[in-house]
Amino acid sequence: MKTPLTPAQVLDAPLPAVYEQAKAALTQCETIDECKDWSDRAAALASYAKQANDETLEKKARLIRNRAIRRMGQVLEQIEPATGAHLKRMGTHTLSRTEAAAQAGLSNNQKATALRLAKIPENEFEKLTKRDGPQPTVTELAERGTQKREVIVIDHTGGRDPKVFNRIIHFTSALECAVAELSGNADLLEHMLDWELAEALEAAARLRLILDNLEEHKCKPQS
Repeated sequence: MKTPLTPAQVLDAPLPAVYEQAKAALTQCETIDECKDWSDRAAALASYAKQANDETLEKKARLIRNRAIRRMGQVLEQIEPATGAHLKRMGTHTLSRTEAAAQAGLSNNQKATALRLAKIPENEFEKLTKRDGPQPTVTELAERGTQKREVIVIDHTGGRDPKVFNRIIHFTSALECAVAELSGNADLLEHMLDWELAEALEAAARLRLILDNLEEHKCKPQS
């Protein structure tokens, strides 16, 4: 998000077509009252009572709102907060998370609430919003987003000495860097002098020994 939106663009932000259709349908339900013209008062009363006790539309509306707030938080998470490193890396001014939220018309409280909802794991959010009974309020969901959850730590060392594992990581990284460096400078070969080629070939021979050693270990059965 590099170009700030104008206030008019924010106000004119498009809504999904299905969302617009749903709003139109609800508006029609609000303005049309078929029951008032029914001659059978008992039937009209029963219909009004059924409408009064039917919370389907209300639950769906709350669900749509809860999902929209959570999605706002997920989008905000993808925008980096304003830091010196952030601006230095981008090279030019890029909207920070706070600026993007303000541009979209969100208050600090709304931004914080959206980010809290985004912290709720997907399966937990689905379970909360699809449960029987009333839809949870935004406040209830925001509180869920602030709860500490068990952190599962995965041991990537495979039970090996951490120092050895760290050296392995650096070894692999060095090979990857070497491949990238050599591939990007292959055009220099035609400009090298004989003694420079000889030194390069000697280094390549030492590297070939390392690669051959890698291949040998690859073929060995794992204990």
